[in-house]
Amino acid sequence: MVPSVKLILIGCVFLLSQFSISDSARILGHFITPSKSHLIIHDAIMSALADRGHNVTMITTIPFATRNPNIRHIQLQQHTPSIQYYSTLINTRPPWYHRVYDNIKIISTYTNFAFNDPQMKQLMDEEPFDLVIQGYLFNDFLFGLKAHFKCPIVLSLVVRQIGAINGFVGNPQEAAYVPSLLSGDKQPLGFFNRVKNFVYIKFLEDMLLSSYYEWYQSDIYR
Repeated sequence: MVPSVKLILIGCVFLLSQFSISDSARILGHFITPSKSHLIIHDAIMSALADRGHNVTMITTIPFATRNPNIRHIQLQQHTPSIQYYSTLINTRPPWYHRVYDNIKIISTYTNFAFNDPQMKQLMDEEPFDLVIQGYLFNDFLFGLKAHFKCPIVLSLVVRQIGAINGFVGNPQEAAYVPSLLSGDKQPLGFFNRVKNFVYIKFLEDMLLSSYYEWYQSDIYR
């Protein structure tokens, strides 16, 4: 082989070694919440993905200026329950068990209204996605997006762990020392508070609230 051909081949190998191969995914961030503070956290996740070269679409129901210009933002129509939601949330003080049913109804209705928005319907009919990141907030019925787009779904949770999430990922409830969100108690827990916490988690959360919540979410899904 003549020297010139060898030099050309060596040069080609050198040039090819300078290129890196990366895979870009189409990612949908589905964040149906009337709370801007939630969106700030969700946006940080989506911005990091967009910075890595992924094709990111972010759906919200309130006006929100994403900090990343590479993110496509779609704002769906708002619904009046958001006002009621704020009122219920602000006026609720520990313990929360006497208002949690209202919160489930309000935010689930809000989410269902947004899900039936014409823009959302068009997106589902016309575009494929490789991953869905869902802001979790009383919206289990939206897990159906995983089946619709035939892709994995990731939950983004902006509050401390709750019973429903523990069930998804297999975390134990640790009723002996982790206060129930519904009780309003804080650590450290004395003996009687531990007993009360156990009752809250095993009976109020696991039996009554979870049963109602699963029925309500299944009804919306159907």
